[in-house]
Amino acid sequence: NCTPGRAGPLCASCAQDYRASKKICVECKNVSTEKRLSIGLGCTTTLLILAATAWKLRHYLPQPSPRTECLLQLIMAQLAVLLQLTQLWTVLGGLTPAVDRAANGTDTAKVADADDQTQGDPLLGYLEALQFTSSEVQNFLALQCLYDGVTVRSMFAVATPLVPLLLLIACGCVEAFSRGLGIRVGLKMLTVLFIGGASGSAQLLGCQRTDGAGTPLGEFAFRPLFPHERCKEALWVDRIGWTTSICYGFFIPCFLGFLFAKQNLIMRKVKTVIAQAVRDQGQVVVRLQCVQGEEPFKDPVLAKRLAAATAAYVAVH
Repeated sequence: NCTPGRAGPLCASCAQDYRASKKICVECKNVSTEKRLSIGLGCTTTLLILAATAWKLRHYLPQPSPRTECLLQLIMAQLAVLLQLTQLWTVLGGLTPAVDRAANGTDTAKVADADDQTQGDPLLGYLEALQFTSSEVQNFLALQCLYDGVTVRSMFAVATPLVPLLLLIACGCVEAFSRGLGIRVGLKMLTVLFIGGASGSAQLLGCQRTDGAGTPLGEFAFRPLFPHERCKEALWVDRIGWTTSICYGFFIPCFLGFLFAKQNLIMRKVKTVIAQAVRDQGQVVVRLQCVQGEEPFKDPVLAKRLAAATAAYVAVH
């Protein structure tokens, strides 16, 4: 017999009127669709009013000093690193070590309850929301209580690794029409969505091969994200999982490496050029000298470098 809220093979799925959240089954609250819609519209309206007010008052706010702007840039850069570290911590926190239940003869129901308590750690649950995945969106909106839970979980489990890749493709289309914009947006999006998407692709390839007592399931092994499907069935899930895993594990790192190499090549001329300024009889002459004897700059590039060197001289002196 399954504990309240669980159903299906090996009690791996959630029962009717329950939704899966942080690997545990939570009872659906008795909230009507109209009330959910009114709450959503109220929150959306409030956010739009706040955004419009901030946009209207932006001209009346005092301009930040250069020191404040530099400090904000440093804080935003550190926040991006902190976000990725938090996302990695939640992924590693979900990799709980397997326990040999067969050796100590622990009751299966008690083990399941203990697992639910361990996997439902509130701190880990809140931090998992920072992965910004499709599964977290449907958990927040409790869509499993409004529609068929199995269908909702399956759709959002597949959407979790696919949505970041589709957004990257959209950024590539933007890059074709606006040079530089698509790359900037894509890099910022990867900072937020890469770890969640990669974790989702790995979860698609997961297979539960033992029960709660550690007994092998053999041919009855099933997919954790799709408890109604056995591991040897629904091969389309494997195709999506392997395709997205290759994208996250090979193509995206290669793309980032290409961008780094291209940036290093373009910035090499800037790093190997010395600007010299000589004052003679009230006039200032600015010259550019290549350290490594590279090819001379083209005229437009040379003009921009000379203008930048002159501006730097004027700012300092």
